[in-house]
Amino acid sequence: MPVIKRLIHFLVPDTCLYCGSEGSMACQGCLPWMVTPKSSTCFLCNRQTRDFATCQRCARKTPLSRVYIAGYYEGYIKELVFRLKYHNGVAAAASLAGLMERRLRRECDVIVPVPASSRRFRQRGYNQAVLLSKHISRQHGAPHVEALGRVGQSRQVGVDRKSRLTQLQGDIYARKERLVRGQRVLLVDDVLTTGTTLHECAAALKRAGARSVDAVVAAKH
Repeated sequence: MPVIKRLIHFLVPDTCLYCGSEGSMACQGCLPWMVTPKSSTCFLCNRQTRDFATCQRCARKTPLSRVYIAGYYEGYIKELVFRLKYHNGVAAAASLAGLMERRLRRECDVIVPVPASSRRFRQRGYNQAVLLSKHISRQHGAPHVEALGRVGQSRQVGVDRKSRLTQLQGDIYARKERLVRGQRVLLVDDVLTTGTTLHECAAALKRAGARSVDAVVAAKH
């Protein structure tokens, strides 16, 4: 973190969005209240399943074994995601990663962030999924590996699932195959909308030899 930002952080400490206490944007006491889904569901059809597993019907459509969802894209979590994306999201990443880590139920061998397009990376100067992945890696103990790359500049806002899948085909690829081959991979992203980006990332990891691919997101839109 640059010196000027460290100074600002020191002079104006983060406060919990829920209770206002100083220290972080989501304090340990309030974290449980911010995890909004009360039941575990399939990320594609919302049918109730155990530990956010993909249901049997949808399992034929996706290489993802499950997608853990920390919260819905509303209220405090929406504010945290906004700060993550548009306000040099280091502090927000730590708080969101705490929410996400609480959802995890299965062990993993490596933690892989969803890659950002070069256009998004230039705009923000960072990939928010990388920030989340690094925090979760430290909390969970599995190594953070940037095993995926991305080509193309596909815009997905306002595009339906079928069109997104068509746009993304070939955009995402595995670039560190030896680090994911035979491994249980946990994909990390900030927001789940249609699930197409996670789908393509999981497909690339499976082609690279990953044993299984789960995912965790901060919010479902």
